[in-house]
Amino acid sequence: MFLSGMTLAALLDLDRSLFIQLALFIFTVIALNYLVFKPLFRVLEARRERTEGMKEKAAAHKARAVGLQAEYEQVYAQVVDRGSELRKAARAEGQRAEHGVLEAARVRAEQEREVAEAARVAEKAQVESALGAEVQALRELLVRKVGQ
Repeated sequence: MFLSGMTLAALLDLDRSLFIQLALFIFTVIALNYLVFKPLFRVLEARRERTEGMKEKAAAHKARAVGLQAEYEQVYAQVVDRGSELRKAARAEGQRAEHGVLEAARVRAEQEREVAEAARVAEKAQVESALGAEVQALRELLVRKVGQ
């Protein structure tokens, strides 16, 4: 079913309603642009900027955290090394103190041994002297008994 030439011409007829509809369309587009599209695009742009800003802040915080972690690990290693050095120094000092205490105990023991030895020698001499006196007394007793 083809349209006749006349009907087709009526459909394609350009009259002033076309210009009114075109003006209304342009007015609607301009109104929508100012009332809907620009505010919507501003909101979307602000959202994108906030999102990108948050991503940048997150990346900056992550980089800072990595730096702080590296610094922490470095300080921790220094503290461990320092603790190890202090432990070694304390151990060496303890060994020196132990050696000093043992040496002092050895000297004191030697002195006490010498004192005990001197006391033993003196006691021996005293006992020998006492025994000598008793032997002499027994001898005299025996001589008197034999002489009787």
